[in-house]
Amino acid sequence: MSLSNLSAAKKVDYLLSYNTRGMTQGAAGTIIPAAEDSSSHELLFGTCSKGICRYDAGITNARLTITSILANGSKVIKRYKIRV
Repeated sequence: MSLSNLSAAKKVDYLLSYNTRGMTQGAAGTIIPAAEDSSSHELLFGTCSKGICRYDAGITNARLTITSILANGSKVIKRYKIRV
């Protein structure tokens, strides 16, 4: 995931959610823009621990929600459906 034009944001929250093996999985985080105007984060459909990654299969209903709180206090929410 790559985000740009972050200079107007105080904070950006992201939530990746999807279904696999009958369960909902996902990843979430927050970006606090400093001096940079862009940010990149790797989001996996799976889990990693101690350098070993297990990738999920049979993914359905994948969605990414990005919520930006702007410097003027307004909130912008963008929702994306992801084809896997």
